[in-house]
Amino acid sequence: MKIGLITIGQSPREDLLEEIREGVGKEVELLEAGALDDLNKEEIGKLRPSRGEHHLITRLRDGSSTIVSKEKIIPKIQAKIQQLEEKDVDTIVLLCTGEFPEFKTKKPVLQPDKILKHVITAVAEGKKLGVIVPIPEQLPHAEKKWAPTRCKVYAVSASPYHEKKSVEEAAKSLRSKDVDLVLLDCMGFGAGLKKRVAEITGRPVIQSLSLVAKIAGELSQ
Repeated sequence: MKIGLITIGQSPREDLLEEIREGVGKEVELLEAGALDDLNKEEIGKLRPSRGEHHLITRLRDGSSTIVSKEKIIPKIQAKIQQLEEKDVDTIVLLCTGEFPEFKTKKPVLQPDKILKHVITAVAEGKKLGVIVPIPEQLPHAEKKWAPTRCKVYAVSASPYHEKKSVEEAAKSLRSKDVDLVLLDCMGFGAGLKKRVAEITGRPVIQSLSLVAKIAGELSQ
């Protein structure tokens, strides 16, 4: 069984692989591809959002982070899907929780955004949902994004790639809103940050990365 992993940044994503491996099992072969793998710093800079475009944050190979335009990155994701198809993967997992259109592919593509909306609706419809997004630019869109879940949304921002303190402050803000459930709305939030948010808020926390990895594991049986 082969699972293709596509990051909107650069591969390898060593910060995510261990947790993904826990979800899919040791027998599964993981093949990584990054939308920015073949680009230099100048070329990556040209992918920054223009006015009216959606902002996404991702990790580069050197451990730094960068912000790219969702609209500009879509064709590059499509190209990586085709590359993974040529390597005969069985399933493709997109390592980003952003909202994307359907991609052209003959393989199943797991889009975290679609999975998360169904899960949140199932467990928290009508309740108070705390959402931690990775950058402030995503805050204006959070309520609209999660409207299909029919939850009352309280969104705050904190990057999973920088200071842990910002995540703790975000969790304290959600605690003050007395939310029923917290969603870490970025694949970069790891198990350690999930544990800390749960400790501070005293509420269940859904970690996008582990949830999607487990579903990918179910498909690999």
